[in-house]
Amino acid sequence: LFGSSPISGNGSLFTSSSSGGSLVLTWLELETGGSYALKENLSLNPLTWVNSAVVPVLGDQTGVPTGYDRFTATLPINADRKFFRIEGTEN
Repeated sequence: LFGSSPISGNGSLFTSSSSGGSLVLTWLELETGGSYALKENLSLNPLTWVNSAVVPVLGDQTGVPTGYDRFTATLPINADRKFFRIEGTEN
C-alpha cells in the first residue's frame, strides 16, 4: 500500500522533516486499489483517532514507482501536541 516491500525490512512507509515551524510528512499512495486517511489523536487512545483537518496534497513525483503518487501533509507545530498516522486500506 505504501510502495515498499514488507519483507525487505529496509523500506519506510513515510518520511518526516521540519520546515518553517511545520512538520512535513511524505508517503506513497497506490493510484488505484487503496484508500488512505491522515488521522490525528491527542492521547494515543485507540478509540479517539479522527480524520485530520490537514488535507494532504500531491508532492514532487520525481522517482515515484509506477502506480503510486507521492503525497505530502504539512502540519503546524504549535502548543497542541498531537499524534499523527496515515491509515491505508486495500480496496
